[in-house]
Amino acid sequence: FNCYSTGGRPLPPGDGFIVYPGDDGTPWNSVRAQLQRAGAEDTPGSRGYRAPVTLTDRGREVAGELMGVIDEFVAGAVRGVPASDRAAMYRALGAILSNLTAIAESEER
Repeated sequence: FNCYSTGGRPLPPGDGFIVYPGDDGTPWNSVRAQLQRAGAEDTPGSRGYRAPVTLTDRGREVAGELMGVIDEFVAGAVRGVPASDRAAMYRALGAILSNLTAIAESEER
């Protein structure tokens, strides 16, 4: 069964597919898919579409465990580094992130 054809004939215009198989089997986006993607990614003032995420009870449990591992890792990484040095490092990283974000946004225009 080939869902991209009807009895060996190509699907008619206006079918419900947004991705089609290319000649070599790789997927080809339709114009519809490209426009949907552009609409989701190019929202003015946003950094792309972000779907809301709702975790299950087990998902929240795993996320809590993961945060614990991350906290332990970070605590080990900064062990022996004075709080003032850590604060300076975080300020520097914040400034670097701001600069990189500004560069990326100017490249998009």
